[in-house]
Formats: sequence, C-alpha cells, structure tokens
Amino acid sequence: CGSGLSGETLSESGHHWIGLDISQSML
Repeated sequence: CGSGLSGETLSESGHHWIGLDISQSML
C-alpha cells in the first residue's frame, strides 16, 4: 500500500519539478 501512495506523490513532485525546470530555461 505504501508503495502506491509514494509512487503517486513522486509522480506529482516530478511534474512540479519539470515545470520549474522549464520556467528556469525560459528565463
């Protein structure tokens, strides 16, 4: 059960990090 929740959290964090990286690249 823990792995499933952790996977979702990591996926969401990954998307946020990707978005931040793109913003930094534009700057």
